[in-house]
Amino acid sequence: MEVIETVKVSTMSELAEHECCIGLYCQACDKWEEVVPSEWLGQGLPDVDFEEIGFKCGECGTSGWKQVCPLVDGEMVAVAHH
Repeated sequence: MEVIETVKVSTMSELAEHECCIGLYCQACDKWEEVVPSEWLGQGLPDVDFEEIGFKCGECGTSGWKQVCPLVDGEMVAVAHH
């Protein structure tokens, strides 16, 4: 059996380093958005712990839920939860 090392990421720079993004889902609007950490940092925004940020929907202002997702060819790949 192959041993896979767990990678802990909490900051925007760590997400960028591991080519991940933050998928944001607004249940009220049934809409996904994404935050790409490399773009975040490229805009001069702070290297913060993403769990501490209260992202809100740009449409309705509702707080949504966050999911760390891999970026594949620059696109977010949502991971299903069971």
